[in-house]
Order: sequence, then C-alpha cells, then structure tokens
Amino acid sequence: MKIRELRAEITSMLSPSAEASTDASVLIMKVLGINKTQLILGDAEVSDSAYREILGYAARVAGSEPVQYVVGECEFMSLRFKVKNGVLIPRADTEILVEAVISRLNSQKNPLIYDLCCGSGCIGISLAKYIDDASVFLADISPVALEVSKQNAELCGVSDRVTVISMDVTKDVISEAADCIVSNPPYIKTGVLATLDKKVRGFEPRLALDGGGDGLDFYRRIIKTAIVKDGGLLAFEIGYDQGAEVSALMKNGGYGNVEIISDIEKRDRVVLGYKML
Repeated sequence: MKIRELRAEITSMLSPSAEASTDASVLIMKVLGINKTQLILGDAEVSDSAYREILGYAARVAGSEPVQYVVGECEFMSLRFKVKNGVLIPRADTEILVEAVISRLNSQKNPLIYDLCCGSGCIGISLAKYIDDASVFLADISPVALEVSKQNAELCGVSDRVTVISMDVTKDVISEAADCIVSNPPYIKTGVLATLDKKVRGFEPRLALDGGGDGLDFYRRIIKTAIVKDGGLLAFEIGYDQGAEVSALMKNGGYGNVEIISDIEKRDRVVLGYKML
C-alpha cells in the first residue's frame, strides 16, 4: 500500500469528522516520520507494521480521543510541544494572546513574565523563545502540567530562562512584581461543560476548563491578587462572549488602557491592560 492510498483509507475511517483529513495526515506523518511534501507525493510504500500501528491510532481518534494526545505532541507558534492526558491542548486562538504580548514587550529590557495556569507551558515558553532576554515563570497546580512544561522548556531550548513552579492561583500569589502576567485560565461556565464537544469534555482536564458559575472566577482572583509593576501588563485569553465583563473587571482592578483583541472571526479573544501608576 502506498501512502496516498493509506491517507484515503484513514480519512474515510475518521469521517464525517471535519478534521478527518488533517488528523489522518498527522497520524501518518508521525508514524512514518515523513514531512508534508512526502505525504503529498504519497508514492512511498507503507510497511505492514506501520499500517497496523496507524490503524490502531486511527481507531483511538475515531473514538473521539484528540489526535494530539494520540501522537503526544502538537504545533504552536511554529514550535513543537509535548502534550498528554491531563494537559490542555494548545490551540491556534491562543497564539493571538502570545503575539499581542510579544508586540508589547519586545522593546522592554529583560522582562519578567509569569504565565499563570500554564498547562503545557506553550504561552510562557513561546514568549521566552521569541523575546530573547525574557525570564519566565510557568505556574500551575497540576503535577502533570508542571512535568510537561519542564519537558517543553527543554525541548524548545529555553530551560535556562524558564522556571516551573507549583502554584494554586485561587490561594497563592507570585513572590515578586512582574513586568507581565499572562494567563489562559479556565473560563468555561460550569453549566456549559456537559455541552462541549466529546473530544474536549471526554479527554481534556476539567481543571483547565471549569471557570465557575459564570466562567469568571479565575479572572476575578488573578486581577485581585496579581503583583504587576506600575505600568506593567496583564493579559488574558477569554471566551468569545467575555470581553466586556473581563474588561470591566480589569478597569475596576486598577488597570488602564484596557483593550479587547478579536480573532479572525471577529470574536473577542484577548483582553489586556496596564497597571495604573
């Protein structure tokens, strides 16, 4: 069997999922160790053992397990990150948050950054990667997240400027004033969790999703306890309908020049502001 034939078979097996073709491609490239060009050419032969391995992985994806967990990695900000059960999967929408912070900190010397509720560490590690002199603390309550964050800092070559710390943001506060605090906290309303896609509610950690009754519990807590230098930046990823509420919380919490940034579909995605002097 050639790669192109295998790709068609796995895509059909994963249909009618909208991600069937993409997921099939991810599985094949991972197992065969090939790039996108080799996948598209599709003329190489697939061994029987590789075929069986890919079929096994595809069966897991067909059962709604996210392909990122199956292959153990994903791409974010053009970097490779390890992921596993117990850690939220990085998403393209979160790149908007990272890019917004980079653009606002690039002129600052040696910024100290805290990534709260860091999960895989994708936000803070990307900031360390693209802001050469940044020092970054990754904070999470989950032992799995802390383990994966350490691995990803090493994988991305920034472990010398990234420190991973255990922290419960509902109780603890950071030990020093930061130039920037960034967070993609849990923001799904508790009552909505059961309606999420099976790939999310069945496999991704509730700890990283549940934002309380109105989805704003973590924003309230972080805004109240954040130790940010005067003029420092506080930046959040938010749900599509939370822009006005999180903006109001930030303004009431002593932040100015509060800004809402939308995603490509014109939905609220990021809120950021500066600690007022």
